[in-house]
This record gives sequence, C-alpha cells and structure tokens, in this order.
Amino acid sequence: MRDQAGQTLVEMVVAIAVLIVVILALLSITTTSIRNASFSRDQVLATKYAQEAMEKVRSWRDQNSWNDFLSACITPSCGSILSGASYPSPFGWNCNCTCTGGESCEVTIIVSWADVKGRHQSELKTRLTNWK
Repeated sequence: MRDQAGQTLVEMVVAIAVLIVVILALLSITTTSIRNASFSRDQVLATKYAQEAMEKVRSWRDQNSWNDFLSACITPSCGSILSGASYPSPFGWNCNCTCTGGESCEVTIIVSWADVKGRHQSELKTRLTNWK
C-alpha cells in the first residue's frame, strides 16, 4: 500500500511541473505576440505618416514654381514645405532633399520611433521633377 501512495505523490509533482511549464510557455508566446503586434502597428503608422509628408511635399511642388520648390526643399527638414507637421509621440520625422542638375530632386522622408527593442524608422524616397 505505501508504494502506491508514494507513486501518487511523485505523479502529482510531475503533473504540476508539466502544468507550470505549459503555463510559462503560453505566457511567453502571448507576450511575444503582443510585442510583435505593437511593433507592426507602429511600423504601419510610421509608413502612413511618411506617405502623408511625401504627399505634402508633392502637393507643395505642384502649387508653387519649381524655383520656389528648390529653395524650400533644400532648407533643413524641407523648411516651409512641412512647417507645422507633427506626429504623436513616440514618432519623430526628418525630411531631406538632394537636388541635382536643377531639374530633379530626391526627397527622403524618415519617420522614426523608439520602443523597448530600440530605435526604428520607416524611410520613403522619391524623385520629383520639374514636370510643369
């Protein structure tokens, strides 16, 4: 009789250990899934903000003369083109223009953010020309 009682206790300890391992694995998977979903959301938002900024630059080019666009584009962070643009925390942005030959400019919009894994960024580039 005593042997059976001892085996039952060992079986209970093993069962509890297996249960604890399963619960810890589920918690780990859930935590990773939440972190990945949060990163994906931030990446989609950053890309959306970069697209909006690029559309503002393109619209500004369309509504002004090419020379005015060149002057405004080469100023830090695209100067007056994106003045007043702001994004909710934790997002920040930067705009750079590289104009060559006077007939085209490469515009780069970078939207960055930080999370527990570090700094990340979404970068959009396009080449705008004097199409008028």
